[in-house]
Order: sequence, then C-alpha cells, then structure tokens
Amino acid sequence: MSIKLEGITLPSDLMWKDEFDWLPVRQTTERSIAGSLIVQPSLKVSGRPITLFGGENACWVNRSVIEQLYQLASVPGKELTLEYFGQTKTVIFDHENEPLSSQMVMRIANPSPETKYTLTIRLIEV
Repeated sequence: MSIKLEGITLPSDLMWKDEFDWLPVRQTTERSIAGSLIVQPSLKVSGRPITLFGGENACWVNRSVIEQLYQLASVPGKELTLEYFGQTKTVIFDHENEPLSSQMVMRIANPSPETKYTLTIRLIEV
C-alpha cells in the first residue's frame, strides 16, 4: 500500500501528523434562564485536517514531485483524491495554513528535477 494524491505517488513513510487531533463531534453549551445547562451536540460532516509530514530526516522527494504538488495547490478549491494506505478521501489543500512546504535537503544553486526536498502537505477532508 502507498500514499497517492491525485495520482502522484508520495513516500510511504509520510506521517499523518494530526490523525487523532480531530473528532467528528462538536457541541455548544449555554445556560437556560433557570440556570440549567443546555448541551447541543452535533456531528461534523467534513473539515478534518490531514497533515502529511516527513521531517528533515525522512520522506525526501524529488523536486519534480514538489513541482506537481505546487501545480495542484495553485488551483483554488480543487477537490483531490487522497489514497492513504487503503483509505480513499476527498480533500482540498488547506490554504489558511500554508498548504505545501518544502526545503532542499542540501542547498544547491541550480536544482535538477531529481534534487531531494523535505515535504509537508496540509489538506482538509471535504
């Protein structure tokens, strides 16, 4: 099994950093005039963050992959298919929180398509 975003194969050791930081339940609370607590729970139907994180010492990708991801991230609101170890999710880039970040592993003035980069991708499930 692997990780693919819109057909682009990503390193299989990318970590879903915030997988358990989100729950599908939300609630509001308020007090009635008599002082009783009123709780209104509901389910969230979308909006789960998916941050795929590699770090400095793992998940290096070629510049050519970064360029493909950059092109995808440049289209506002584009829905994408994420395949993550057998799970298929519809996602968009999280443009509120730097959707794509990468840095050259070793700095070179004129990088080639094979130059290695670190990678973090921030998505939102829709």
